[in-house]
Amino acid sequence: QRLNDGASQGLGALFQTVAQDNWHTFVRSLHDKDPTKVPTFLKYDKPPHAVVSRDLLSSRRPVAIVGGAPDYVTELLAIGEARPEKDVYVFVSEHDDIRPELEGACVACNEVRDYRFKTQQYFLA
Repeated sequence: QRLNDGASQGLGALFQTVAQDNWHTFVRSLHDKDPTKVPTFLKYDKPPHAVVSRDLLSSRRPVAIVGGAPDYVTELLAIGEARPEKDVYVFVSEHDDIRPELEGACVACNEVRDYRFKTQQYFLA
Protein backbone atom coordinates (compact mmCIF):
# COMPACT_ATOMS: atom_id res chain seq x y z
CA GLN A 1 0.00 0.00 0.00
CA ARG A 2 1.25 3.51 -0.77
CA LEU A 3 0.63 6.74 1.10
CA ASN A 4 -0.37 9.93 -0.71
CA ASP A 5 3.27 11.03 -1.02
CA GLY A 6 4.26 7.73 -2.65
CA ALA A 7 5.97 6.24 0.43
CA SER A 8 5.33 2.60 1.25
CA GLN A 9 3.67 1.35 4.41
CA GLY A 10 4.26 -1.89 6.26
CA LEU A 11 6.82 -4.41 5.05
CA GLY A 12 7.49 -2.41 1.87
CA ALA A 13 8.65 0.54 3.99
CA LEU A 14 11.15 -1.71 5.77
CA PHE A 15 12.70 -2.90 2.50
CA GLN A 16 12.75 0.65 1.12
CA THR A 17 14.54 1.93 4.25
CA VAL A 18 17.13 -0.87 4.17
CA ALA A 19 17.75 -0.31 0.44
CA GLN A 20 18.25 3.43 0.96
CA ASP A 21 20.60 2.90 3.93
CA ASN A 22 22.66 0.33 2.02
CA TRP A 23 22.73 2.57 -1.06
CA HIS A 24 24.06 5.60 0.81
CA THR A 25 26.62 3.49 2.71
CA PHE A 26 27.85 1.98 -0.56
CA VAL A 27 28.14 5.37 -2.29
CA ARG A 28 29.94 6.87 0.71
CA SER A 29 32.45 3.99 0.82
CA LEU A 30 33.29 4.41 -2.87
CA HIS A 31 33.65 8.17 -2.47
CA ASP A 32 35.96 7.71 0.53
CA LYS A 33 38.27 5.45 -1.52
CA ASP A 34 38.56 7.73 -4.56
CA PRO A 35 35.97 10.43 -5.40
CA THR A 36 37.06 10.55 -9.05
CA LYS A 37 36.11 6.90 -9.59
CA VAL A 38 32.48 7.16 -8.45
CA PRO A 39 30.17 6.40 -11.43
CA THR A 40 27.56 9.08 -12.14
CA PHE A 41 24.61 6.79 -11.50
CA LEU A 42 25.81 6.45 -7.91
CA LYS A 43 25.16 10.18 -7.46
CA TYR A 44 21.42 9.70 -8.10
CA ASP A 45 19.11 10.47 -5.18
CA LYS A 46 17.34 7.12 -5.55
CA PRO A 47 19.07 3.81 -6.29
CA PRO A 48 18.57 2.76 -9.92
CA HIS A 49 17.82 -0.79 -10.96
CA ALA A 50 20.99 -2.50 -12.15
CA VAL A 51 22.37 -5.85 -13.19
CA VAL A 52 26.00 -6.84 -12.80
CA SER A 53 27.50 -8.97 -15.53
CA ARG A 54 30.89 -10.65 -15.75
CA ASP A 55 30.31 -11.77 -19.35
CA LEU A 56 30.94 -8.48 -21.18
CA LEU A 57 34.68 -8.03 -20.72
CA SER A 58 37.38 -10.54 -21.59
CA SER A 59 38.92 -9.80 -18.17
CA ARG A 60 35.67 -11.08 -16.57
CA ARG A 61 35.62 -7.96 -14.38
CA PRO A 62 32.09 -7.03 -13.26
CA VAL A 63 30.25 -4.36 -15.23
CA ALA A 64 27.10 -2.69 -13.87
CA ILE A 65 24.33 -2.21 -16.43
CA VAL A 66 21.87 0.37 -15.15
CA GLY A 67 18.26 0.26 -16.24
CA GLY A 68 15.54 2.86 -16.03
CA ALA A 69 15.47 6.55 -16.72
CA PRO A 70 18.76 8.38 -16.17
CA ASP A 71 19.12 11.47 -14.02
CA TYR A 72 19.88 13.78 -16.94
CA VAL A 73 21.15 16.65 -14.78
CA THR A 74 23.69 14.40 -13.02
CA GLU A 75 24.79 12.84 -16.31
CA LEU A 76 25.11 16.16 -18.17
CA LEU A 77 27.04 17.79 -15.33
CA ALA A 78 29.46 14.84 -15.37
CA ILE A 79 29.95 15.29 -19.11
CA GLY A 80 30.64 18.98 -18.56
CA GLU A 81 33.09 18.28 -15.75
CA ALA A 82 35.20 16.23 -18.15
CA ARG A 83 35.89 19.37 -20.23
CA PRO A 84 34.83 22.41 -18.21
CA GLU A 85 36.32 24.84 -20.73
CA LYS A 86 33.86 23.67 -23.43
CA ASP A 87 30.11 24.21 -23.75
CA VAL A 88 27.89 21.11 -23.78
CA TYR A 89 25.54 20.52 -26.72
CA VAL A 90 22.79 17.93 -26.28
CA PHE A 91 21.31 16.38 -29.42
CA VAL A 92 17.99 14.51 -29.62
CA SER A 93 17.72 12.35 -32.71
CA GLU A 94 14.48 10.39 -32.67
CA HIS A 95 12.90 10.46 -29.24
CA ASP A 96 11.18 13.85 -29.19
CA ASP A 97 9.17 12.70 -26.17
CA ILE A 98 12.25 13.23 -23.96
CA ARG A 99 12.98 16.68 -25.44
CA PRO A 100 11.12 18.60 -22.67
CA GLU A 101 12.95 16.61 -19.99
CA LEU A 102 16.32 17.36 -21.62
CA GLU A 103 15.41 21.05 -21.99
CA GLY A 104 14.70 21.15 -18.25
CA ALA A 105 17.98 19.36 -17.54
CA CYS A 106 19.94 21.90 -19.61
CA VAL A 107 18.27 24.77 -17.74
CA ALA A 108 19.08 23.11 -14.41
CA CYS A 109 22.71 22.53 -15.46
CA ASN A 110 23.06 26.18 -16.48
CA GLU A 111 21.67 27.23 -13.09
CA VAL A 112 24.22 25.01 -11.32
CA ARG A 113 27.04 26.45 -13.43
CA ASP A 114 25.82 30.02 -12.76
CA TYR A 115 25.74 29.28 -9.03
CA ARG A 116 29.32 27.98 -9.21
CA PHE A 117 30.40 30.99 -11.34
CA LYS A 118 31.34 28.79 -14.31
CA THR A 119 31.14 30.05 -17.90
CA GLN A 120 30.26 26.68 -19.40
CA GLN A 121 26.76 26.52 -20.90
CA TYR A 122 24.42 23.65 -21.81
CA PHE A 123 22.41 23.81 -25.04
CA LEU A 124 19.75 21.54 -26.50
CA ALA A 125 20.24 21.38 -30.26
